[in-house]
Amino acid sequence: MTQEMDEFWKPIADPNPDVLARQLAVLKDWLSRPAWTPNQAACLLAGVCPIDDLISGQVFAAYLPVGKVEAYLPGRREWDHSPEIGKKITEGRIAQIETSLIQAFSPDRVTPRDFITLGMKFGFEPPWLDYALRDSDCVEFLPRDLTDESPERTSKNVTQQKKARQRWDNDDKRILLNGPGREEFNRLRQGKFRGHTRSSGEVVFASLERAIREAIKKAAPDEADCWPEPKTIIRQVKIWLSEDQSDNAGALSENAGAKAT
Repeated sequence: MTQEMDEFWKPIADPNPDVLARQLAVLKDWLSRPAWTPNQAACLLAGVCPIDDLISGQVFAAYLPVGKVEAYLPGRREWDHSPEIGKKITEGRIAQIETSLIQAFSPDRVTPRDFITLGMKFGFEPPWLDYALRDSDCVEFLPRDLTDESPERTSKNVTQQKKARQRWDNDDKRILLNGPGREEFNRLRQGKFRGHTRSSGEVVFASLERAIREAIKKAAPDEADCWPEPKTIIRQVKIWLSEDQSDNAGALSENAGAKAT
């Protein structure tokens, strides 16, 4: 796959000037509005445009239609490989941000500056922030403390970026595990885990882990940083098996005490 694919979740080093200008114009429109809703703020902090009109089945405007670059804000672009997984990851991020914002939401603090400041406190630094700071039209709508170039601010910014990156990585791993990972588990379960059990009928967790990990790699081959750790997959497999025990006798019920090998 291309280098652009490999760096999907990272800022674009040299964006197309025409595309960037259009994206900044859209961003300015949102930043200049008097108020955001928590959902709008979550979309914008995740790097995509919200939907002004409620449309069934759509969470954010980047998929209306797929490929409309103005729907993505600076620092983000569409995932051409397996777009459905890219969509699920983005939707998961929006939900995560919105949940955090709602928990600390105050009806009298709903301006863009308020939501950007609140999101930054939770570690959700928007991917378009650096572009907005360099744009004379957008910067005037940002929180004042973000324009401070002091060493303290720079250090704080780096810390927030690391915190946000960790949040995103954990979120991506969880979605890949519960998406293509769970699909592979269900497929193996339908086959009674054939080829992944001992002669006694006990499931070999390490064997299941390898099969699920390969399914995740196949679904997202260019996202190695987001593949779950083997121990995380095994832990989740045990949870899935435990949940299914009441409906699955035989091999499943025999492995409540089995250990990974």
